[in-house]
Amino acid sequence: MSAGRSIVVVFPNLRAPIDGIRDHSVWLTREFERWGCDVELVPAVPTRRGTGGNGALAMQLLILQYQPFSYGRWGVAPHLPLALAKWRLKGRRQSLIAAIVHEPYVPLSGWRWTLMGLWQRVQLQAIRLSADVLFGTIDAWARKLQATHPRRPTDVLPVGSNLPDMTAARAVERARLGAGDSSFLVAIFGRDHPSRLLGHLTAAVNAVAAVRKDVCLLNLGASAPRLDGLADSVEVVQPGAQPPERLASLLGAADMFLAAWQDGASTRRGTLMSALQHGLPTVATNGELTDEILRRGKDAIVLTPVHRVDLFAAAASQLALDDQVRVSLGRAGRALYHHSFDWPVIAARLLARVDDVYRARIQAGAGNS
Repeated sequence: MSAGRSIVVVFPNLRAPIDGIRDHSVWLTREFERWGCDVELVPAVPTRRGTGGNGALAMQLLILQYQPFSYGRWGVAPHLPLALAKWRLKGRRQSLIAAIVHEPYVPLSGWRWTLMGLWQRVQLQAIRLSADVLFGTIDAWARKLQATHPRRPTDVLPVGSNLPDMTAARAVERARLGAGDSSFLVAIFGRDHPSRLLGHLTAAVNAVAAVRKDVCLLNLGASAPRLDGLADSVEVVQPGAQPPERLASLLGAADMFLAAWQDGASTRRGTLMSALQHGLPTVATNGELTDEILRRGKDAIVLTPVHRVDLFAAAASQLALDDQVRVSLGRAGRALYHHSFDWPVIAARLLARVDDVYRARIQAGAGNS
């Protein structure tokens, strides 16, 4: 996908002031524009056709940012596959559709979730019929997409950090927080959601407070949950919604990052990517959705079994005591981010895969002519 080509990025038309998929779309669009592509960011599948830089109809790429709940109540959005099908019929050979699946469907658990899950599976299948290439944000979902008929070229496309890199503001931010040389700042980041293991986080912060003095918890996020049961010695800073630069500065001021999810750390977690981006030594859970790239990166992130709160807390306390290991872990985590998860890497991976699919189509057409 070279300069001058036309790209349409379709994202959910949500009214919420903070939305990770919308931010993902904006960052991806910025990267395409930096490369000279003609990019349009729209909240619905458009009906008009784009043109290339020379005014002639060019190969146009439509990128669908898909998460079922973002497009309809209970994840029901029948208009979406219909709009893609119309786009496919009008575009013929000169259009490609790439779907980035941030979450495919809910598990079949209980009658309500089963009904939603069944519909969402049908809906995703209808989207597959129009798509030329599929991307899953984690290994597990990419494997599911790859194994489903009709077959489509499929790849893993991690998310990047939706925050600017504010590592240079670390000293200024720590001074603003009143953090001295002996202060130890622990950051957690995210909204109040059942997938977060708050008990793990509380136990880990208390374990750190048992071995370090002057511990401050930076509880970041617009709707961050309160941690109950924290030791009295732990100071808590919970600023709520903040501009991206300020939020990134607060995150970058920390000495450690803690992330505990029921399904494990994975490459779909933008908060984890932001921590790695800022070089924070990180302790996270290893669960069923944890990607191999994270499991292999033992020098870049500490992973503990998702059901072992004791090991999670112990890993945090051990890391708090070892300055050298924290420095090494932070540097390796930042290097991993820039090598595998930064926006230029993500955009290049997406376009390379799309180019492969387009070339294969042209070759197949030439062979049949």
